[in-house]
Amino acid sequence: MSKAEGSGLRARPALAIFAVCCALGLLALYRPAGQANEATLQKLTGLMYRPTWGDMPANMTIPMSVPGWAWDAAAATTGLVDGKVNMSVPWNSQFGEDKWLMQRMYYNKRNGFYLEFGAHDGASISNTKWLHDNAGWKGMLIEANPVLYTTLAANRPQDINIGVAICDKFQIVHFANRGNVGGIWEFMNPEHMEKWFKGFDESTLSPVACVPLMFLLDRFGVKHIDFWSLDVEGAELAVLKAFDFSQVTVDVIVAETSGDDPAKDEAVCAILANNGFVAVEHSNKDTLLNKMDTFFVHRRVLRQRSHGPGFAELKT
Repeated sequence: MSKAEGSGLRARPALAIFAVCCALGLLALYRPAGQANEATLQKLTGLMYRPTWGDMPANMTIPMSVPGWAWDAAAATTGLVDGKVNMSVPWNSQFGEDKWLMQRMYYNKRNGFYLEFGAHDGASISNTKWLHDNAGWKGMLIEANPVLYTTLAANRPQDINIGVAICDKFQIVHFANRGNVGGIWEFMNPEHMEKWFKGFDESTLSPVACVPLMFLLDRFGVKHIDFWSLDVEGAELAVLKAFDFSQVTVDVIVAETSGDDPAKDEAVCAILANNGFVAVEHSNKDTLLNKMDTFFVHRRVLRQRSHGPGFAELKT
């Protein structure tokens, strides 16, 4: 989901969070082997029973738009390949996420697989549309707003489109539709509600199915994600706790760390650091991208990345 206009006014909290993420990443990187406590890691990663279709409540429906290739994504997605990508095409992301990704991680890399939460309409501010249109990528798009999901499915028919929210268990939640600041009512932090939802009529809330992410990935045979765009308006921590990093590998994650909820942001950094990710410094400028998002790169791919001219350095 897109961030609110004017969120650039939140100047410094996210930069502080980024510093914490870097420190956590370095601690994880240099921690001596065998020092990790298994119970602690289990708690941090939230590994749990893998849900199946049989676990889904009988009264729950999941809106989906599924192209033919998607029923066996593991076979259909053969991995990144080298190939010329036209980098002169205008970028599409709201804060430059796609530009950062292609310049610093996937320069002239085609046919990757993405996962995007908060996919919006799949066009106007999508973090993955540029990759799809210009570099032959494909993947899974998730949007909880029932109105936007319909548009998403129409705009991106070659991707897996799913109209749900993501939780650690099956449940019904409620979407509060208020333009670019809408989101799941149950997941909103008090500061967000106070700022954007004063006087909101709760009778207008739309019920939405909320399902575990591993349930969806298992259903479509997804075993590897090159790029994960994680923006679920405050529910990032719950999503990551329920994600099984031992079953699905991920190379790059961009997560919202706007500073609205510092405790949540630090917990997100801790989970990712303990699963091999390093927070990277994407710019030395005070930009909206720095204020709103943090990129996390798995350390196994740091030396394998493909960068464009002038982007050899990637500070961690």
